[in-house]
Amino acid sequence: MSSLIAATGGYHVIKPLQYVEETAFATTPSSASFSWIGIVDILSPVADMSAIEFRKVGSEDLTDLAKGIEQYTTSIEYSLQNTNFLKYGTQAQGGGTQTPDRSLSLVFSIRLNNTENYVKLLGTRINSTKVSGKAGEPHKVSMELFSNDITPASTNVNIGGTVVYTSDPGTAPWIFSNGGNNPVSINSNPLAVTEIEVDTGRNAERIFTLGSSKVQYLPVKNREVKGSFTVVWTSTGSYADLTNFVARSMQWILTSGSSINLGSVNLTKLDSLTIKPEDVVYEKFSYTARTLSISG
Repeated sequence: MSSLIAATGGYHVIKPLQYVEETAFATTPSSASFSWIGIVDILSPVADMSAIEFRKVGSEDLTDLAKGIEQYTTSIEYSLQNTNFLKYGTQAQGGGTQTPDRSLSLVFSIRLNNTENYVKLLGTRINSTKVSGKAGEPHKVSMELFSNDITPASTNVNIGGTVVYTSDPGTAPWIFSNGGNNPVSINSNPLAVTEIEVDTGRNAERIFTLGSSKVQYLPVKNREVKGSFTVVWTSTGSYADLTNFVARSMQWILTSGSSINLGSVNLTKLDSLTIKPEDVVYEKFSYTARTLSISG
């Protein structure tokens, strides 16, 4: 009787997803020293071969099938312990390290049939990022990553030199209370916010050239910063800012020494203001910001 092959679960991950900056696009540097992302609880890679179908008159079935362009997309979600990886998806271009100027190699390993196998994401840039916070919950980050390649699982990581992997630093994940009382403010005036989202779109473009099915260039283009927040209804100030379309500065303190700073913020929509006899009334607003930076 043949031996059974063990099923693989997310609990079989050995080396959590981690990253290093590339010096050449889609090439992991030799003797790479990888950095910690955060507490990753969702990792979902997708590989699309964009198959090209050929049909001809006189047949109801396909005549041929060819591999088209290779599109690699990965969705991740993690709890914040630092802002280092977050900056690659949010900061302005032109700042060098910890900005979209740098493409990334990422790696994780998992036990397949009792053997450690490595998967690499090469030539990666972050296409979109959502940072969310809610009273009573941890700060969460959701990202969509575009890559030049996601390698098949292999027992050989195929990185030259001595590779240094990272591990959980053991620091506490950041939660709703880390920013202190009323950590969200507009024009330095604190708001009684119960929930907030900051969404950054980078509009990364996969550029393919003749002769190769893989992405050759992966530039991020125009940055879009939008989001929403829900606040206990205690004044008319936010609604006045909406209708007068007044631009303000906005800050969300994530934890001591680290904050998301939004410039020239306009409230664009009152999403909800539901009044019921048994409930506290909350305002939910959507906003658009012209600039974003992360400190700390």
